[in-house]
Amino acid sequence: MVYDLFIKLLRKNLYLVFHERYKNENANMFIERFGAKHPLLKPEFIIVNDQIHGFKKQNDRFSGLEKFPIFVELEYSEDEGEKLIEGVDIHAEANIKLKDRMSDVVKLAKLFEKTVMVERTRLLTDPSEESLVIYSRIGEMYASTYVEDDLDEGVIEEEELTAMIEKYLTGFATFLQALDDLIVKRRKISMIDGLYNLSDGK
Repeated sequence: MVYDLFIKLLRKNLYLVFHERYKNENANMFIERFGAKHPLLKPEFIIVNDQIHGFKKQNDRFSGLEKFPIFVELEYSEDEGEKLIEGVDIHAEANIKLKDRMSDVVKLAKLFEKTVMVERTRLLTDPSEESLVIYSRIGEMYASTYVEDDLDEGVIEEEELTAMIEKYLTGFATFLQALDDLIVKRRKISMIDGLYNLSDGK
């Protein structure tokens, strides 16, 4: 049940473009991997008289989000045909030169610290080469408790679980959009704060 809910919300909040699945025969464990993009990059249909006539042209305003490919890894076991999630990893990677925006990136990460964690990596041989890895904290939810048991035992209701998963997924997507505004579009942190009401916390 949790697996089906998670996949439903994943498809709702991210634009999934790739999928593969592996099975560990010895441990009866499965790993599913998805390649995804920000939901604003999802193509929209052109519909005339209830007929599909192709796709609308992508808004150039969102093209910078292509710099943030998203990777999803889902680990689960099966028990009598039911898929039991053991772990979740969702992250985005971007090779971006931060230059003078590093302090603003730190401020932005702190505003979203309830839903994302950000790592910066640099090559020792060439410090000018750097990248950001943005992790969704949704994995912590599955690491700290067995969600399926909590749901079965009434510790958490399905509506609460849905809201929790939505919070992590929307927080992750909103952070990527705010990061694009900050680094790619070169907007000021004060302007971004106002656009997304960040001072209220995510």
